[in-house]
Amino acid sequence: MNFKNRSWALIILAAGKSQRMNLKIPKPFLKLQGQQTMLEMSIMPFLSIPGLQQIIIVTSQEFQKKVQHILKQKKIVGEVVNGGKEREDSVHCALKSIHSNIAGVLIHDAARPFVTKKLIQAVLQKMFQRGAAIPVVPVKDTIKQIKHAVVQKTIPRQSVMIVQTPQGFKVSHIKSAFEKIGKSASQLTDDASVLEKAGMRVNSVLGSMDNIKITTQQDLQWAKIFIKSKG
Repeated sequence: MNFKNRSWALIILAAGKSQRMNLKIPKPFLKLQGQQTMLEMSIMPFLSIPGLQQIIIVTSQEFQKKVQHILKQKKIVGEVVNGGKEREDSVHCALKSIHSNIAGVLIHDAARPFVTKKLIQAVLQKMFQRGAAIPVVPVKDTIKQIKHAVVQKTIPRQSVMIVQTPQGFKVSHIKSAFEKIGKSASQLTDDASVLEKAGMRVNSVLGSMDNIKITTQQDLQWAKIFIKSKG
């Protein structure tokens, strides 16, 4: 599919406090590949795909100048907006900044620096065809439902998937979903959950095992090894 005539915006979420990693600075600003931060690595693959009309970075107020400096260094035209208390608060704020002529939006975690152009294009294609699309990967291990340390049941692996970003939505769809569910959008763990809660259909594409979200020190070590292995 040719995206040249299909306008879309990119929202990068970089407002997390990285509490699980016990870092002095949020993880999007850690340098992984030479002098490149995780934030830069997460943005770059999107830039060469036709149709990208607007880039919005969501971060905390204290790091807005740092984001603006990174964008200026990389000669990337982007907007920086305040993050909210919860993930969906941040997304809702960013959606308000999307230009009225833009048809679709991709929402991506700054903590996923290994996203590929191939995956981005797959999400875009499915999103423009179906209205909403998320990347998923199969679960390798056996999954059991536990309550008070007691196994309740085994969940068939083929019925569950691990969800990734970028997640893609027609702008009209995700804005409508937010309006429909209102305050109950808070504390949802991914963006597609807003549409699900609003009773709207979300489609999936095959994600990538390399497209991990870096949330722990172990993930960070894996990322450094992965970069070395790729030369």
